[in-house]
Amino acid sequence: MIGKRSSIHPLSTCYNCIIGDDTVIRTGTRIGVDGFRFVQNYELKEVRKMIHVGAVEIGSRVEVGANSVIQRSTFEGYPTTIGDDVKIACMIVIGHNTNIGARTIITCHVMICGSNNIGEDVWIGASAVISNGVTLGNRAKVLINAVVVNDVPDDGMVSGFYAMPHRQWKQVYRKFLSEVD
Repeated sequence: MIGKRSSIHPLSTCYNCIIGDDTVIRTGTRIGVDGFRFVQNYELKEVRKMIHVGAVEIGSRVEVGANSVIQRSTFEGYPTTIGDDVKIACMIVIGHNTNIGARTIITCHVMICGSNNIGEDVWIGASAVISNGVTLGNRAKVLINAVVVNDVPDDGMVSGFYAMPHRQWKQVYRKFLSEVD
């Protein structure tokens, strides 16, 4: 189902999804594709794909940039969700079972792995990677190129590889610079 005044640009595909009103899906975007979820059986020496049967729900006034991917959820009734007024730049991957709160901004080349909960009014900088199972609290900020493997509290700001509170990262970086001189 596609909402009123919403547009899906050429070369995009949308299946198993609901799209709200006034939403724009840019060229080359894939919505509702299977997630990358496999089960390894070491005894049988095999790898099996876990079939995804869920959906994607995108709110109103959302913009999804060109060549982005939003994976559908694993199970029916628990959709991958994108809240109202979310802005997603180009070349973003949003993994299965992820929930993104309203008014969140996701800049270019971000990778959000599966089963994440991202609060409202969050800002995620370019080329950041959010590992699976992470929660980003409301108004959290993930700075450019951060690799986030732990939860970030409400109003938290993280940076670095692996991401840590930004002020702590600056202290570590300054110490590193003084030791190099």
